[in-house]
This record gives sequence, structure tokens and C-alpha cells, in this order.
Amino acid sequence: MAARTGTVVVAVNYRLGPFGFLGHPALTAEDPRHRSSGNYGFLDQRTALQWIRDNIAAFGGDPRRVAIAGQSAGAHSVSLHLVSPGSAGLFERAIMQSGFASTRWRTLADAESQGHELATALGCSDASYVITCLRSKTAEEVLLALPSGQHQIAETARATWGPVVDGVEIPDQPRTLYERGSFRHVPVILGTVRDEGWEYVNRSFPAGLSRAVYAATVEAEFGSADVAAILAMYPDSDFASPMDALARLTGDVEAVCEARRMADLVERTDTPVYLYSFDRQPAPPVRGIAFHGRDTNFVFGNNFERPAYALDARDLALSAAMSAYWARFAAAGDPNGDHRAPLVWPVVHRRGDGTVGPQLMLDEPSRIGDHPREKACRFWQRFFFSSAVGSVPAYSR
Repeated sequence: MAARTGTVVVAVNYRLGPFGFLGHPALTAEDPRHRSSGNYGFLDQRTALQWIRDNIAAFGGDPRRVAIAGQSAGAHSVSLHLVSPGSAGLFERAIMQSGFASTRWRTLADAESQGHELATALGCSDASYVITCLRSKTAEEVLLALPSGQHQIAETARATWGPVVDGVEIPDQPRTLYERGSFRHVPVILGTVRDEGWEYVNRSFPAGLSRAVYAATVEAEFGSADVAAILAMYPDSDFASPMDALARLTGDVEAVCEARRMADLVERTDTPVYLYSFDRQPAPPVRGIAFHGRDTNFVFGNNFERPAYALDARDLALSAAMSAYWARFAAAGDPNGDHRAPLVWPVVHRRGDGTVGPQLMLDEPSRIGDHPREKACRFWQRFFFSSAVGSVPAYSR
């Protein structure tokens, strides 16, 4: 991407797992000026942005034209920097691919509770020296103290590590802040791939699932009060299999409909927002599935791994078009670059009938269309779930 567009591309590292997101009351109280813990990885990202501001000119970059971008967990991070007061002024555009901080996030209390579990597992339960005890452990001991999840549906007894609503770095639930308009009003690109849920469902049920297991899974994840309405919206009889039904449901609630929600909330503030759906279906590794993460390969022009697959001529044409959209957006806050793009990507607007659109359907050839999941997304509009892939049910508060 850097070679063919002239964009300066910076990839940053940040701490993960308990090293990046361990909350604990003793850590929260350690610095009276910053009563928070559990967001160290998030602060690493901000430190990288500060470094870019101070140094990118030496690499040919412009500190006044920084676009932050991420996919999946990276997109969640972008969403959070938009609402974090400490990150204001460090970027001028934002790109979110298949991840939006509009579902319910863990609180500081949640993080501290898990921190207690980790400390106990490490034999550091004495409050008088818990921090000293934790810091005496090896990296391997800390990493293996609690079992980590795999981002599956209905995981149990697994630790979930990630940013938390601490009241300091992340002042409130991100959705609440977006609803108030309390976010950085910079131009935004956001979108999803067409079959977002397939990877999570395939990982959770590699041998497939029956109709009965499908219904039971939906009830366990979304609660008995809503299961009938959800199954009526996604009857397995409408799909090739119960697995396909669960994949569509999961993709909608986890990403596709949250993209629509986020586009709507950003548009309400008269901030330019560009919405896309990646619909290209490369043959391998799963024929007919445009699944989670594949848009990133096309943005950067790199081949797939596991199993290996080289982008063919049509893939490369779409990849070049996507790189150009992303690069023009980074440079000017508009993916069309003063309408030099062969296919003009229109900004999102809310229509009189309540629909949100239009959006760019990225394929070969690409086209402009309406949101393909409008009816389903209106159904999910009233819900405020936690993640549908994790160690607690989505309905939990």
C-alpha cells in the first residue's frame, strides 16, 4: 500500500492480555492522580500516536493528516480513541473495519474482579503486598494464570482481556457517548464484510449444529425473554442450515448492524461518514464466504494465509481500488479525493423513512447500494448487548 499510494503506513504494537488490560483495586489506587487500571494497552496505542505526532514529519508524513485505522479489535480501539478525551487532537480521520465500540463494554469493577481472580491464581491474595507479589511473577506465570478465550459463541470460564470503561480514559459506555455526540467529530470510514459471523460460528461448532442446538444457543446467548422474537427474525428454515442461520445472526448483532448504528450516530452530528460492505468472495479458503478479516488483505494488497491463497487479477483490481480509497481518505478526509475516484463513494445520510445509506458494496465490480440488512438492523436497534462472542452471554449487563 505504501509503495503504490505514497501513504506513510505505521503499524504499532501494544500490550495484550493481562499485560495490557489487568485491572485490580490496588493498581487503581496506586496513583491518586490517575485512579484507573486495566487500560495499559490502550495507553500504549496513545503513546504511539503521540510519537507519530512528534516524529512522522521525519519520515515524510504530515502530523496534521493522521488517519487511525483498525480491523476487528483494532477497530474497537479506533472507536474508543474517538470517545477518549486523552486522545483528542492526535488524529484527523478514523477507519473502523468490522469492529465498533457500540455494544456494552466491561467496567472497571468487572476488570478489578477478574484481576482478583488472577491474583488469587498466582497466590497474591494478601492485600498488603499484592502489587509486589504480582510484579514478582514471570511473564509466563502471569500469562497462564487464567485460561484465555478464543472469541467463540457461549464460551465459559474464560478470561476476557480488553479496554474497560474506567471513568477516566473511557468516561462512560461508548454507545452512550456516541449517542450524546461526545466523540471526536472527524471524517469516518466504517464497514463490515458480508459474512461476519461465519468465523465465530465455525470455530464454535466445527462439526455443525442441529436445529435444537441452534435454538438452545440463541436462548443461552440472548436470554429467554427475547429468544422467540430472535428466532422468528432468523428462522433456520430460511437458511441452508442452522449453522448458516446462526452465522447470519451473529454477524448482524456483532458487526453488521452495529456498523449501521455507528454510521447513523456519526451522521447525526453532521460529520462525514462513509459506509461499506465487503462482498468479494475469493474461492479459498471457504468458497462463497466473504468472512471476517478478508477486507484487510485487500486494503494492504497481501495474500491470505492458512491456507495460502494468492490474490488473482480480479482480486488485485479490487485491492488497488480499496487502497486508493483508503489513501485518499487519509490524505484529505474524503475517499473520493475531490471526486477523482472512478466510482464516487457517497456520504451516509439518514432518509425520511428512517433508513441509513447509501453504502459502497466492495466487489469486482463494486457498486453503490442500500444497506442489505436494514430490516434486521431495525430489529436489533433497541438492544444494548455485550459482545456475542465471549465468556459471558450477550444479554448480561
